[in-house]
Amino acid sequence: HYPLRRQRQMCIRDRYVSNANVDSISKFDSTGVFVSSIATGDGPLGLTFDSTGNLYVTNSHDKTIGKYDTSGNLITTFGSGSYLDQPIDLAFDSVGNLYVANYNSNSISKFDSTGAFLTSWSTGAAKPAFLSFAPAAVPEPGAVAFGVLAASSILGLAVRKRNG
Repeated sequence: HYPLRRQRQMCIRDRYVSNANVDSISKFDSTGVFVSSIATGDGPLGLTFDSTGNLYVTNSHDKTIGKYDTSGNLITTFGSGSYLDQPIDLAFDSVGNLYVANYNSNSISKFDSTGAFLTSWSTGAAKPAFLSFAPAAVPEPGAVAFGVLAASSILGLAVRKRNG
């Protein structure tokens, strides 16, 4: 049912580690010492931060996005319903829109800075697993970004140029 649970059970970003097996995010200090844990929805995988330091987490099995303040308190969840289908990664563009990779539906969903759904589009046959905007880090070794959203899959690279 959830093949990704075996393939990608955690994400590490900015000293935060998601662990889908225990439905939590662990925070570590700069020396690697455990600081705290944040309880999340079911199946947390992707992590990213907005420009004010709020943490966003994909809850792949709940089919939601959780937004947490800098202290780890849940602010809100959004995206439930037909907008998300096993969301596994997410990334912000330069104006604060949030893009979410939906593994099961082979699509990417776009939300505004308040969490309101804007649009979605298909990635074709490729199941998107990693998102990035250039000049940020390319999603995985061998992936290519063209100054816009880059999406790569577990099974191979699928880059879709999308402006807006």
